[in-house]
Amino acid sequence: MSLCSGGVGRRAYPVGILGVDAVSVAVAYSSRLVNHSYTGPLIRVRRASDNVEQDFGPVGSGFYSQTEVDLFLGGSAGCRSKWYDQSGNGRDLLQATAALQPSEATTTNIPGIRNLPAMQGSSAAGTYMMALFSTIAQPLSFAVVAAVTGGGTSRVVFDSALTSPCLFRQSASGASVDIVAPNGLSIGAGDSNAHQWGLVFNNAGSLGVTDGVSSVSGTAGANGLTSGINVGANRQNLQSIDGFVWEIIGYSADKTSGLPALYANQKDCYGTP
Repeated sequence: MSLCSGGVGRRAYPVGILGVDAVSVAVAYSSRLVNHSYTGPLIRVRRASDNVEQDFGPVGSGFYSQTEVDLFLGGSAGCRSKWYDQSGNGRDLLQATAALQPSEATTTNIPGIRNLPAMQGSSAAGTYMMALFSTIAQPLSFAVVAAVTGGGTSRVVFDSALTSPCLFRQSASGASVDIVAPNGLSIGAGDSNAHQWGLVFNNAGSLGVTDGVSSVSGTAGANGLTSGINVGANRQNLQSIDGFVWEIIGYSADKTSGLPALYANQKDCYGTP
């Protein structure tokens, strides 16, 4: 069993033993190995100086190695061109347009997280990644580790690929997080720290949990993952996130009862509150 970066005993638990049924995993994007049966790479990085691309897989920590990425880049800027789906469904996130690719980043300056590699989005550049696939209707559940550092409305963490409204964004004021905006079901943690969020959409009812503690429920629309998923922007490829994303695990089921095990695992590995 792999160890998470940051100290002995922090394990990169496979999805199948997180207390959540692995059979219903729809998508699994992470900086670490989360599925014990997955044997492929985690990410693909493009070197800006010559546009050469290289895959990176998990090392002994369970995460991909930022040191290996830095050696590959050799001082050049690096962008993420592919984020592999560990669910086994082949729903890899892609961005073929170089100017729209999110950056590769270490995160020493982000409160509430260990120094672990992440995808970094930019609203100025309009970066995002997309996976197109058949629509997945509610119920849906998500476990997310992210930090939204920008202001204004440039705070979309992820959305359906081809329809609105946004499934998960930070509000324009920065005072809260909205799920299925603009219906406005707010779940708090509207700051630039790294947080864990749990989101459940079940036939027009929604539940939001921040850091496994505070929660709110309500009616916030019946949208599913229509035609796929956008990460780092809304379905119109606008309102790109100013911030970092470490992990998005999605389930085609209501996993309310299983999410606490995921919170505990994410906190253990990432050091979130």
